Amino acid sequence: MAKQTKSLSTLALTSAIVLGIITVLFVTCGVHASIQVEGQEEKLLIVVWAFIPAIAFSIYPFRILSKWIKERKKQ
Repeated sequence: MAKQTKSLSTLALTSAIVLGIITVLFVTCGVHASIQVEGQEEKLLIVVWAFIPAIAFSIYPFRILSKWIKERKKQ
Protein backbone atom coordinates (compact mmCIF):
# COMPACT_ATOMS: atom_id res chain seq x y z
CA MET A 1 0.00 0.00 0.00
CA ALA A 2 1.11 3.52 -0.68
CA LYS A 3 2.04 5.67 2.26
CA GLN A 4 -0.51 8.35 2.93
CA THR A 5 0.94 11.79 3.46
CA LYS A 6 -0.04 13.83 6.46
CA SER A 7 -1.05 16.84 4.43
CA LEU A 8 -4.56 17.20 3.13
CA SER A 9 -5.01 15.89 -0.38
CA THR A 10 -6.39 17.86 -3.28
CA LEU A 11 -9.17 15.31 -3.64
CA ALA A 12 -10.35 15.95 -0.07
CA LEU A 13 -10.42 19.71 -0.62
CA THR A 14 -12.22 19.30 -3.94
CA SER A 15 -14.84 17.02 -2.42
CA ALA A 16 -15.31 19.48 0.44
CA ILE A 17 -15.93 22.28 -2.05
CA VAL A 18 -18.37 20.16 -4.09
CA LEU A 19 -20.30 19.14 -0.98
CA GLY A 20 -20.37 22.78 0.10
CA ILE A 21 -21.94 23.72 -3.23
CA ILE A 22 -24.51 20.93 -2.84
CA THR A 23 -25.30 22.29 0.63
CA VAL A 24 -25.91 25.77 -0.77
CA LEU A 25 -28.19 24.32 -3.45
CA PHE A 26 -30.27 22.41 -0.88
CA VAL A 27 -30.62 25.51 1.28
CA THR A 28 -31.51 27.72 -1.69
CA CYS A 29 -34.14 25.25 -2.91
CA GLY A 30 -35.59 24.96 0.59
CA VAL A 31 -35.86 28.71 1.07
CA HIS A 32 -37.33 29.25 -2.39
CA ALA A 33 -39.88 26.45 -1.97
CA SER A 34 -40.91 27.68 1.46
CA ILE A 35 -41.57 31.12 0.00
CA GLN A 36 -43.65 29.72 -2.88
CA VAL A 37 -45.83 27.33 -0.85
CA GLU A 38 -48.92 28.76 0.80
CA GLY A 39 -49.72 26.48 3.76
CA GLN A 40 -47.76 26.65 7.02
CA GLU A 41 -47.63 22.88 7.33
CA GLU A 42 -46.22 22.44 3.84
CA LYS A 43 -43.64 25.16 4.44
CA LEU A 44 -42.39 23.40 7.55
CA LEU A 45 -42.20 20.07 5.74
CA ILE A 46 -40.24 21.57 2.83
CA VAL A 47 -37.83 23.38 5.13
CA VAL A 48 -37.19 20.25 7.19
CA TRP A 49 -36.60 18.05 4.15
CA ALA A 50 -34.36 20.66 2.51
CA PHE A 51 -32.24 21.43 5.55
CA ILE A 52 -31.66 17.86 6.77
CA PRO A 53 -29.55 16.99 3.69
CA ALA A 54 -27.94 20.42 3.84
CA ILE A 55 -26.78 19.79 7.39
CA ALA A 56 -25.64 16.28 6.53
CA PHE A 57 -23.68 17.49 3.50
CA SER A 58 -22.09 20.38 5.42
CA ILE A 59 -20.48 18.29 8.18
CA TYR A 60 -17.76 16.76 6.00
CA PRO A 61 -16.64 20.00 4.28
CA PHE A 62 -16.37 21.81 7.60
CA ARG A 63 -14.24 19.00 9.04
CA ILE A 64 -11.95 18.97 6.00
CA LEU A 65 -11.62 22.75 5.84
CA SER A 66 -10.95 23.08 9.56
CA LYS A 67 -8.22 20.45 9.26
CA TRP A 68 -6.77 22.33 6.27
CA ILE A 69 -6.80 25.64 8.18
CA LYS A 70 -5.03 24.02 11.15
CA GLU A 71 -2.34 22.66 8.83
CA ARG A 72 -1.90 26.08 7.22
CA LYS A 73 -1.46 27.71 10.63
CA LYS A 74 1.25 25.19 11.58
CA GLN A 75 3.31 26.04 8.49
